[in-house]
Amino acid sequence: MKRIVALAICLALCLALLAGCKLIVKDPRAAALEVNGQAVTKTEMDDAVNADLKLLRAYYEAAGYGRLDTTDKEVISSVREDVIETKTRELVIAQKMAEYGVEPLTDDEKEAATANLYLYASWLGYDAEHPDSSDSLSALIQAEMYFGLSDADTAISDATDAKLMPVVTDGMVTITDEDVQTAYDAKTEEDSGYYTDVSATVQAINEGELVTYTPEAIRLVKQILIEFTDEDSELIEEIDAEIENLTFTIEDYEDSLTEGGIDYAAYEDAAAREENGAEASFSQRLIAFGQTVRGSLNDDEEPADEALPALTEEQTETLRLLRNARSDLARLQQERVTLLADAYEHIRDTADDVVERARSGDDWDELTELYNDDPGMMEGESTARLGYAVYEGYSDFDQAFVDAAMALESVGDVSDPAEGAYGFYIIRLEADLEAGAIPLELVYDSVYESAYGARQQEIYDSLVDQWVSEAVVVRHDEVYD
Repeated sequence: MKRIVALAICLALCLALLAGCKLIVKDPRAAALEVNGQAVTKTEMDDAVNADLKLLRAYYEAAGYGRLDTTDKEVISSVREDVIETKTRELVIAQKMAEYGVEPLTDDEKEAATANLYLYASWLGYDAEHPDSSDSLSALIQAEMYFGLSDADTAISDATDAKLMPVVTDGMVTITDEDVQTAYDAKTEEDSGYYTDVSATVQAINEGELVTYTPEAIRLVKQILIEFTDEDSELIEEIDAEIENLTFTIEDYEDSLTEGGIDYAAYEDAAAREENGAEASFSQRLIAFGQTVRGSLNDDEEPADEALPALTEEQTETLRLLRNARSDLARLQQERVTLLADAYEHIRDTADDVVERARSGDDWDELTELYNDDPGMMEGESTARLGYAVYEGYSDFDQAFVDAAMALESVGDVSDPAEGAYGFYIIRLEADLEAGAIPLELVYDSVYESAYGARQQEIYDSLVDQWVSEAVVVRHDEVYD
């Protein structure tokens, strides 16, 4: 995407609007480019150039630049130069991977590298069966623009670099405590200007980003989640699905009646009053309500409501179905309460045991390894290192989790088992942070890794530049004449 956007901006200054993207085909088997003796045929170059032209035209339209003339010689020449540069780098990297014994990306690794791009693009209309259609190309461009994603080629290139980089830079990266402090100071200065909203700050921390500044006081907590048993989880999921489906059904009934001009609430209220001692069926009473609500009253009594409009048979049946659905929903909700209570009981002994051991001084990390079911607290996760960030009123987490976290008084305190959406939350307070810089000791490992990664990337980029500059590149531009 970065390559396409850069090229698009340059071309946007001087090109008019036309259509088409075919290049003149000439001797397709001829070598158009050679890199250290490895050839790229004219057909391969043409395919790459035409693919970029299609993407570039789609980008122009998505960005509002108009329709790009992909038959213009200047456009084709600019795109070809970009492809030559890209192909040269690709071949050099491939040759170095072979030299260092690094296997090329597998199909699965390529798929993983582009998974987010194609997932988001599918939401925007991308059709995998017609990837070159204008709608699919537009969806890809929009996914890149809206979600800040790289195009497929760049994503695969980045994944390739990530596989080769640790091998060729092994033993070349050194990070000192001074380097960490410098990186921390720079990041804190940057974050102090960027994170001005506590909600955005907490969200970034909980998504695993390195954050070294908070604009307001927050808490860092870790948890051991004791999840419901698989059997109970399945039963809860099933009844939740029933409740959800029934809720949608009720909304459909309500919408149908409302669109027909029927105030279903008035009929339900009248029906509820009529049920007190009435023997007639609900449907019969509804029909009676359509004529008058006086039907079951004594002659000397005043009616409780104005006369309700007459109902059609279909509307009467819909009201009956609505009433039954509401009754079924109430029953399911009560069944869920009972099911949930049983599910908590099935894991309560384990949760109580974990709390007792944690408060008695057992190692928290060992308890986490033995009992925790929260993926975010698993070893290797960034949130497991620092903990989750919360503050009073935070609404992105289960309220039971936030309440338990905010009720802790001192660092190191462990909560009682809190009944949550997935089981019991057992929470330990890690830090109470005031507004300002997050202490270096809390984020040292993350800052170190960030500094290490940045230094490693610098060294790798320098190596790649050197490899490319030393490569023997032979261009055969005459194949396009």
